[in-house]
Amino acid sequence: MTTKLVGVVFALALAFVSLGTPAVQAHGTPGAYATTSVALNLRSGPGTGYGVMRVVPYGSSVYVNDGPYNGDWYKVSYAGTTGYVHGNYINPSSATSGTATTTTSSTNSNYSSKGQAVAAPKVPRGVLSGADAAKVLRAAGFTGRGLLEGLAITRHESQGWNPRAVNVNAGGQSTDRGLWQFNDKYHPEVSIRDAFDPYKASIHAFRVSKGGTDYRHWVAYTSGAYLQHM
Repeated sequence: MTTKLVGVVFALALAFVSLGTPAVQAHGTPGAYATTSVALNLRSGPGTGYGVMRVVPYGSSVYVNDGPYNGDWYKVSYAGTTGYVHGNYINPSSATSGTATTTTSSTNSNYSSKGQAVAAPKVPRGVLSGADAAKVLRAAGFTGRGLLEGLAITRHESQGWNPRAVNVNAGGQSTDRGLWQFNDKYHPEVSIRDAFDPYKASIHAFRVSKGGTDYRHWVAYTSGAYLQHM
Protein backbone atom coordinates (compact mmCIF):
# COMPACT_ATOMS: atom_id res chain seq x y z
CA MET A 1 0.00 0.00 0.00
CA THR A 2 1.50 3.38 -1.01
CA THR A 3 1.90 6.28 1.39
CA LYS A 4 -0.71 8.27 -0.57
CA LEU A 5 -3.27 5.46 -0.31
CA VAL A 6 -2.64 5.11 3.41
CA GLY A 7 -3.28 8.83 3.79
CA VAL A 8 -6.63 8.56 1.96
CA VAL A 9 -7.77 5.62 4.11
CA PHE A 10 -6.74 7.46 7.27
CA ALA A 11 -8.67 10.57 6.19
CA LEU A 12 -11.79 8.50 5.49
CA ALA A 13 -11.49 6.84 8.89
CA LEU A 14 -11.28 10.23 10.60
CA ALA A 15 -14.33 11.44 8.68
CA PHE A 16 -16.32 8.37 9.77
CA VAL A 17 -15.35 8.89 13.42
CA SER A 18 -16.24 12.58 13.28
CA LEU A 19 -19.67 11.83 11.81
CA GLY A 20 -20.45 9.26 14.46
CA THR A 21 -23.38 6.83 14.40
CA PRO A 22 -26.57 8.27 12.90
CA ALA A 23 -29.39 8.77 15.41
CA VAL A 24 -32.26 6.32 15.11
CA GLN A 25 -35.45 8.09 14.08
CA ALA A 26 -38.55 7.33 16.14
CA HIS A 27 -41.34 6.77 13.63
CA GLY A 28 -44.10 6.07 16.13
CA THR A 29 -44.70 6.86 19.79
CA PRO A 30 -46.90 4.43 21.76
CA GLY A 31 -49.92 6.22 23.16
CA ALA A 32 -49.98 8.87 20.44
CA TYR A 33 -51.15 9.29 16.86
CA ALA A 34 -49.10 9.05 13.66
CA THR A 35 -49.82 9.80 10.02
CA THR A 36 -49.22 7.40 7.13
CA SER A 37 -46.84 8.65 4.43
CA VAL A 38 -48.10 6.13 1.82
CA ALA A 39 -51.07 3.85 1.29
CA LEU A 40 -50.02 1.29 3.86
CA ASN A 41 -50.74 -2.40 4.46
CA LEU A 42 -52.10 -3.11 7.94
CA ARG A 43 -50.90 -6.64 8.72
CA SER A 44 -51.94 -9.23 11.30
CA GLY A 45 -48.40 -9.49 12.67
CA PRO A 46 -45.07 -7.61 12.77
CA GLY A 47 -43.60 -8.67 9.43
CA THR A 48 -44.25 -9.03 5.71
CA GLY A 49 -44.98 -12.72 6.21
CA TYR A 50 -48.27 -11.87 7.92
CA GLY A 51 -51.52 -11.35 6.04
CA VAL A 52 -52.87 -7.95 5.04
CA MET A 53 -55.99 -7.07 7.02
CA ARG A 54 -56.74 -3.84 5.17
CA VAL A 55 -55.02 -0.95 3.42
CA VAL A 56 -54.73 2.33 5.33
CA PRO A 57 -55.03 5.27 2.91
CA TYR A 58 -52.23 7.80 2.46
CA GLY A 59 -52.36 10.64 5.00
CA SER A 60 -54.54 8.73 7.47
CA SER A 61 -54.21 9.13 11.24
CA VAL A 62 -53.45 5.89 13.10
CA TYR A 63 -53.22 5.34 16.85
CA VAL A 64 -49.93 3.75 17.94
CA ASN A 65 -50.59 1.15 20.64
CA ASP A 66 -47.11 -0.32 21.08
CA GLY A 67 -43.78 -1.02 19.45
CA PRO A 68 -41.37 -1.27 17.86
CA TYR A 69 -41.37 -5.05 17.20
CA ASN A 70 -38.97 -7.04 15.01
CA GLY A 71 -36.90 -3.98 14.20
CA ASP A 72 -39.37 -1.25 13.25
CA TRP A 73 -42.92 -2.63 13.25
CA TYR A 74 -45.61 -0.87 15.27
CA LYS A 75 -48.96 -2.09 16.56
CA VAL A 76 -51.53 0.49 15.47
CA SER A 77 -55.28 0.93 15.25
CA TYR A 78 -57.20 2.40 12.35
CA ALA A 79 -61.00 2.63 11.91
CA GLY A 80 -61.69 -0.16 14.39
CA THR A 81 -58.97 -2.51 13.10
CA THR A 82 -55.77 -3.20 15.05
CA GLY A 83 -52.70 -4.59 13.30
CA TYR A 84 -49.07 -3.87 12.44
CA VAL A 85 -47.38 -1.42 10.07
CA HIS A 86 -43.75 -0.70 9.28
CA GLY A 87 -42.34 2.38 10.96
CA ASN A 88 -40.72 3.68 7.76
CA TYR A 89 -44.15 4.71 6.52
CA ILE A 90 -45.61 6.52 9.54
CA ASN A 91 -44.64 9.87 11.02
CA PRO A 92 -45.57 11.46 14.35
CA SER A 93 -48.66 13.59 13.76
CA SER A 94 -47.11 16.59 15.49
CA ALA A 95 -44.28 16.62 12.94
CA THR A 96 -46.71 16.20 10.03
CA SER A 97 -49.08 18.95 11.11
CA GLY A 98 -46.39 21.24 12.46
CA THR A 99 -48.22 21.71 15.75
CA ALA A 100 -47.24 21.01 19.31
CA THR A 101 -48.75 18.08 21.19
CA THR A 102 -48.54 19.18 24.78
CA THR A 103 -51.09 19.23 27.56
CA THR A 104 -51.13 20.78 31.00
CA SER A 105 -53.06 18.18 32.91
CA SER A 106 -52.00 14.76 31.68
CA THR A 107 -48.79 12.75 31.67
CA ASN A 108 -49.31 11.81 28.02
CA SER A 109 -49.16 14.16 25.05
CA ASN A 110 -52.60 14.86 23.61
CA TYR A 111 -54.03 16.78 20.71
CA SER A 112 -57.42 17.19 19.18
CA SER A 113 -58.47 15.06 16.23
CA LYS A 114 -58.19 18.22 14.12
CA GLY A 115 -54.46 18.26 14.80
CA GLN A 116 -54.65 21.36 16.98
CA ALA A 117 -52.71 21.54 20.24
CA VAL A 118 -55.12 21.59 23.18
CA ALA A 119 -54.94 21.24 26.93
CA ALA A 120 -57.07 18.62 28.63
CA PRO A 121 -59.81 20.54 30.45
CA LYS A 122 -59.83 20.52 34.22
CA VAL A 123 -63.03 18.91 35.42
CA PRO A 124 -64.02 17.40 38.80
CA ARG A 125 -63.52 13.71 39.41
CA GLY A 126 -66.60 11.54 39.40
CA VAL A 127 -69.88 12.11 37.57
CA LEU A 128 -69.75 15.17 35.32
CA SER A 129 -72.25 17.99 35.14
CA GLY A 130 -73.67 18.89 31.75
CA ALA A 131 -71.40 21.94 31.63
CA ASP A 132 -68.28 19.89 32.40
CA ALA A 133 -69.24 17.23 29.86
CA ALA A 134 -69.66 19.96 27.24
CA LYS A 135 -66.24 21.38 28.16
CA VAL A 136 -64.63 17.96 27.63
CA LEU A 137 -66.31 17.32 24.28
CA ARG A 138 -65.47 20.80 22.98
CA ALA A 139 -61.82 20.32 23.90
CA ALA A 140 -61.84 17.06 21.91
CA GLY A 141 -63.10 18.90 18.82
CA PHE A 142 -66.91 18.49 18.90
CA THR A 143 -68.94 21.48 17.71
CA GLY A 144 -72.46 22.36 16.61
CA ARG A 145 -75.02 19.59 16.30
CA GLY A 146 -72.30 16.97 16.68
CA LEU A 147 -71.60 18.39 20.14
CA LEU A 148 -75.28 18.37 21.14
CA GLU A 149 -75.77 14.80 19.91
CA GLY A 150 -72.53 13.71 21.58
CA LEU A 151 -73.71 15.12 24.90
CA ALA A 152 -77.06 13.34 24.58
CA ILE A 153 -75.40 10.05 23.62
CA THR A 154 -72.86 10.11 26.44
CA ARG A 155 -75.52 11.06 28.98
CA HIS A 156 -77.62 8.05 28.02
CA GLU A 157 -74.78 5.58 27.45
CA SER A 158 -72.97 6.34 30.73
CA GLN A 159 -76.15 6.86 32.76
CA GLY A 160 -75.60 10.50 33.49
CA TRP A 161 -72.12 11.47 32.21
CA ASN A 162 -70.33 8.98 34.44
CA PRO A 163 -66.71 8.50 33.23
CA ARG A 164 -66.40 5.33 35.35
CA ALA A 165 -69.54 3.62 34.03
CA VAL A 166 -69.16 -0.09 33.24
CA ASN A 167 -71.62 -2.39 31.50
CA VAL A 168 -70.82 -6.10 31.10
CA ASN A 169 -72.69 -7.43 28.08
CA ALA A 170 -74.71 -10.65 27.97
CA GLY A 171 -72.54 -13.72 28.47
CA GLY A 172 -69.65 -11.64 29.74
CA GLN A 173 -68.02 -11.67 26.30
CA SER A 174 -67.34 -7.94 26.26
CA THR A 175 -67.53 -4.84 28.42
CA ASP A 176 -68.57 -1.25 27.66
CA ARG A 177 -66.45 1.30 29.51
CA GLY A 178 -66.45 4.95 30.44
CA LEU A 179 -68.20 8.10 29.31
CA TRP A 180 -68.52 6.88 25.73
CA GLN A 181 -69.00 3.20 26.67
CA PHE A 182 -66.30 1.95 24.30
CA ASN A 183 -66.59 -1.81 23.91
CA ASP A 184 -63.32 -3.62 24.66
CA LYS A 185 -63.99 -6.22 21.95
CA TYR A 186 -64.94 -3.93 19.07
CA HIS A 187 -62.64 -1.05 19.99
CA PRO A 188 -59.42 -2.63 21.28
CA GLU A 189 -57.51 0.49 20.24
CA VAL A 190 -59.10 2.30 23.20
CA SER A 191 -57.11 1.27 26.26
CA ILE A 192 -58.72 0.88 29.68
CA ARG A 193 -56.96 4.03 30.83
CA ASP A 194 -58.23 6.04 27.87
CA ALA A 195 -61.77 4.64 28.15
CA PHE A 196 -62.08 5.89 31.73
CA ASP A 197 -60.49 9.27 31.00
CA PRO A 198 -63.36 11.47 29.72
CA TYR A 199 -61.08 13.68 27.61
CA LYS A 200 -59.06 10.88 26.01
CA ALA A 201 -62.22 8.85 25.42
CA SER A 202 -63.72 11.88 23.69
CA ILE A 203 -60.65 12.17 21.45
CA HIS A 204 -61.25 8.55 20.39
CA ALA A 205 -64.98 9.22 19.97
CA PHE A 206 -64.26 12.21 17.74
CA ARG A 207 -62.20 9.95 15.50
CA VAL A 208 -64.70 7.08 15.46
CA SER A 209 -67.65 9.41 14.82
CA LYS A 210 -65.80 11.17 11.98
CA GLY A 211 -65.79 14.48 13.77
CA GLY A 212 -69.23 14.09 15.31
CA THR A 213 -70.98 13.35 12.03
CA ASP A 214 -71.53 9.58 12.28
CA TYR A 215 -72.74 8.06 15.58
CA ARG A 216 -73.78 4.67 14.21
CA HIS A 217 -71.35 2.92 16.58
CA TRP A 218 -73.50 3.86 19.61
CA VAL A 219 -76.74 2.05 20.44
CA ALA A 220 -78.13 5.17 22.12
CA TYR A 221 -78.04 6.77 18.67
CA THR A 222 -79.24 3.89 16.50
CA SER A 223 -82.12 3.16 18.88
CA GLY A 224 -83.09 6.81 19.12
CA ALA A 225 -82.77 6.74 22.92
CA TYR A 226 -80.47 9.76 22.86
CA LEU A 227 -83.31 11.98 21.63
CA GLN A 228 -84.87 12.11 25.11
CA HIS A 229 -81.81 14.10 26.22
CA MET A 230 -81.83 16.60 23.37
